[in-house]
Amino acid sequence: HSAGYVMTQDYFAIESSDTTQKAIAEFKERSQKKPVIYIYVTEGKRLVGVLPLRSLLLSSPETSIKDLMKTDVVSVF
Repeated sequence: HSAGYVMTQDYFAIESSDTTQKAIAEFKERSQKKPVIYIYVTEGKRLVGVLPLRSLLLSSPETSIKDLMKTDVVSVF
């Protein structure tokens, strides 16, 4: 099989301007339907980072995702 065969468009993404409170609420809803492994951080449709689940869960509810995300990501268009 090709790489495209195993790739999926079903992913969990949040906006960098979201708070951890909003992200956790979305995570709880989404993870009941399908396990979430990575949380992708976007600005519009552009990937700008990834968010470790541990960082999300241990942060205060008002913390901005932008302050927690890891920005050293590689994306393919």
